[in-house]
Amino acid sequence: MSLITRVTLRVHGYLVGRFGFKERDFDFSGTTVVALLDQLKGLLGAEKAQVLFHGPGLSDLIYVLVNGKNIEQGQGLRTELGEGDVVSILPLMAGG
Repeated sequence: MSLITRVTLRVHGYLVGRFGFKERDFDFSGTTVVALLDQLKGLLGAEKAQVLFHGPGLSDLIYVLVNGKNIEQGQGLRTELGEGDVVSILPLMAGG
């Protein structure tokens, strides 16, 4: 039996239009960021979700934060998620 975790998923910038939502509660099977993103990819479809991954790893074009902390400062895609966590997906920004 798989553990179901509910998080609040927030997307920012151009990803809102691509994903079709800005914020929503998301129930998924598992407890890690990679489990969440894999299931989000299944929900969105491969074309819309292609921005999430580059090969086996996270795309260099996005940042993923859990409760405001970049996952790359912790366990990366293996970062553990708990009930009620807030997961934010932000596009890489450039400016001048």
